[in-house]
Amino acid sequence: MVVVWIVGGLSVVCADSANGRLTENEAYVLLDQLFDLSVTGNDRSAQLQRYKQWANLHVKLTRGNKLSNGQMKVYLFMVFVAEQKAKIDSLEEMAKEIVPIFKKQPTVFLGVLKETPFLLPAACDRMNMHFELYGNARDKQKFLEDNQAAITDALGGKRSAECLAKLREP
Repeated sequence: MVVVWIVGGLSVVCADSANGRLTENEAYVLLDQLFDLSVTGNDRSAQLQRYKQWANLHVKLTRGNKLSNGQMKVYLFMVFVAEQKAKIDSLEEMAKEIVPIFKKQPTVFLGVLKETPFLLPAACDRMNMHFELYGNARDKQKFLEDNQAAITDALGGKRSAECLAKLREP
């Protein structure tokens, strides 16, 4: 089931890549990170090159003020990949920036999660980690108070319950 969601989600993310200005090479970088397409032995130079491409794509997406719908899909897909592959440095950076990104564009953020539900667990987990690493219990409670209705309205019963449960984890 998860594979079907991932393949379906990949088609949504890549199909909308023109809107997000994702090049063919950048799309390959995303897939390579998820499926280790170019891993061949212990070539440190190749590993460093893969990491630089990943980091450059991340910077490209997060340096602007607002993300288009397509860019948000790509960003949240990167969050998903980072979580699946346990990319610790990326996960920490994403935890730092994800709540501010959500606050700037909650409608776009939640719309992407509704459209591509396989991204939801990773995104909500990173938002929870934001408060673990960079906030406090009061910040988290205020965030929940301010955004619970929007999350519920946008995602519906089961999906919003899943996201809110992740956000309430200690």
